[in-house]
Amino acid sequence: MNRGLLALVGLAAAACTTLAPHDGFRQIEFERTEILERLRDIHRRGEERRTVRAEGRLKLESPSGSTRLIVLAERPTLLRFESQTPLGQTQTLLVTDGEEYFYYDGERVDGGPVSPFLLADTLGLDLAPAEAVTVLLIAPGALRGTLQRVFARDLDREVWTEFERLRFGPNGDLQSYTSLDSGGNVRWNAQYDGWQSVPGGRYPSHMVLSFPRTELRADLRLRSVELNSELDRELFRAPEGMVR
Repeated sequence: MNRGLLALVGLAAAACTTLAPHDGFRQIEFERTEILERLRDIHRRGEERRTVRAEGRLKLESPSGSTRLIVLAERPTLLRFESQTPLGQTQTLLVTDGEEYFYYDGERVDGGPVSPFLLADTLGLDLAPAEAVTVLLIAPGALRGTLQRVFARDLDREVWTEFERLRFGPNGDLQSYTSLDSGGNVRWNAQYDGWQSVPGGRYPSHMVLSFPRTELRADLRLRSVELNSELDRELFRAPEGMVR
């Protein structure tokens, strides 16, 4: 387990990699046109989310309980993850403008050109920066791979392709988003719950991100969310006063 992950979240738990639907889902014969239309609607809603500013509590599997986490994201690759003390002081900070990054783990600082492995190496989030923005904006793109199976539980549906799994409700709110590697193994899974109206649109109040390769499971309960606000570019660069 790397020092950045311990500093940011203080947890490591094996992620669930089970792909078979559960909780009453069953495979069904499906009408391709109807399913693709619902997927297009999910894609459209995701494209409407340009930025997100969220604050919440990140649950820790330890006696310390949880930590305050502030997350900012903007297309295509602007990210900010900041954990804070109860007094509002920065504990850990990772920012990137898509080209350069700055990282503070509570003791020392680091920075340089962005690589696809930046988030995995520093925070244990097994996502390229652009993928992280997609997950945080809940914006799956066009369907990757061939539509293979559809499962149903009442009006909920789960769609399978070679490379991803998407579970969604009848109103188009995404419930689960899973990415697979070329061997069919789970790369990451994002679960979304408690969808509600927030400034700028709709967003979940509860998010669970699981990463089998880094053994990270992050449980984030959000207290405030704002979509599509203008975010100062300085928020994604090294803060003044911190030497790189």
